[in-house]
Amino acid sequence: MEKTKTKTKTIKLLDTLILIVIMLFPFLLLKNSGALKTLEHSLFIFVILRIMMTREIYINKNIKIILVLLVIMFGSIFVSLQPTANDSLTIIRYMFVYFGLMIVLTQIKLDKNSLKILNYMFLTASLIFLIFGWVEFYKFKFIITRRFSAGYDIFIYGYAVSFLILYHLQGYFKTAGKILQATNASIMFMYMPLLIANGSRMNWLVVLFLMFITIGLNFNIKKLIGLLFIFTIGIILVPNKKQVNLKIEARLKTITSSKDRSNNSRREVFKNSIRIFKTSPVLGAGFRDYRNDSIALNYSEKYKKYFDRENKKIKKWPKDRKEKEDFKAYFFLVHSHNNFLDMLSGTGIQGALSYILIFIIGFIGLFKRWKNNNRNHFLEIGLIMILFLQLVGLSDTTLHMRRINEIVLFLVGIGLGKTFDKKEIIKEENNDNEEN
Repeated sequence: MEKTKTKTKTIKLLDTLILIVIMLFPFLLLKNSGALKTLEHSLFIFVILRIMMTREIYINKNIKIILVLLVIMFGSIFVSLQPTANDSLTIIRYMFVYFGLMIVLTQIKLDKNSLKILNYMFLTASLIFLIFGWVEFYKFKFIITRRFSAGYDIFIYGYAVSFLILYHLQGYFKTAGKILQATNASIMFMYMPLLIANGSRMNWLVVLFLMFITIGLNFNIKKLIGLLFIFTIGIILVPNKKQVNLKIEARLKTITSSKDRSNNSRREVFKNSIRIFKTSPVLGAGFRDYRNDSIALNYSEKYKKYFDRENKKIKKWPKDRKEKEDFKAYFFLVHSHNNFLDMLSGTGIQGALSYILIFIIGFIGLFKRWKNNNRNHFLEIGLIMILFLQLVGLSDTTLHMRRINEIVLFLVGIGLGKTFDKKEIIKEENNDNEEN
């Protein structure tokens, strides 16, 4: 009897510790730190201890399929791993952590109150991040379309800001209270200049597209009018509107420009990745070994005066524009600038397919639960962020961007876990009847 009581108390203590860790995550997901790693390790330990004590493991059909796909994906990575691969071991460690985070979170059940608290934690963390971003933006004298990152990694910062814009837009439509609606809308629009200043064209396009998706899923004419009103006020308050518009327009024109070096280099990178894939379609040419594979495939006498093959160093750049773009794609860039192509050329067809299928299975599972759980906002933002990760991954290799993957898989793990199990449907409190 005494042992049973002690065991029950220990399980309750573990539940409390797990809940505390989850509530702290929003504050640490935005920047890599030792605290985040400690938090992740603590969560793994607490969940494993709880499983050992309760002897209960939650593995439904979706999780089983994802686990099999993860085994295939990581197996493909290790089989194709080259000792000379650029930062490959670091990327593998990252991938283990954030896919492991997703699986661990599926073992946890959160009640309605916990989900509400988690929502407020995201809101608070976002507000702190916003203030820090605007302090740095002020130091840059509010220069628009500069590669602004507020002291963070340029890409991770852009992804974090993109996530928070989509999170607050979705929160604006989902929340019933006027104060909370106004807070979400205001924070979202305050993030807009930071995203624009970050200068990532793909982030601009994907965020805009997903904003329309979010509005379509939560269409409410009164809230949409309110959103447009706040947007209009924001536009009026923007200083030097003409200059800002010209800079944004110039940046947008580069998206379809055939003269833009970045576009031309990426097109050649995509073609080159397919050629590398064809050299080893089954096992792949080597995970995260794009540059070495490209050098071996493309080096010829004509590049001898530009590139030192033995030391793998650039001697000088070609002067001809087209030749310079090709040279950059073959000998300078270290990855395929596309998630699927990077996995395809590096790990072969099975590695690439297993990677993308993990997200497809996760998306389908979240979508089914989203329909059965009154369009719960955590499930919806999880769906939106899976789309964001894969759409941005069309022009960049985001699989090694730790922050954005952890944000996405944090939401996916909660969505696929016990919290939204069909047998224990948790309906989010809402005022649908009142609003409709």
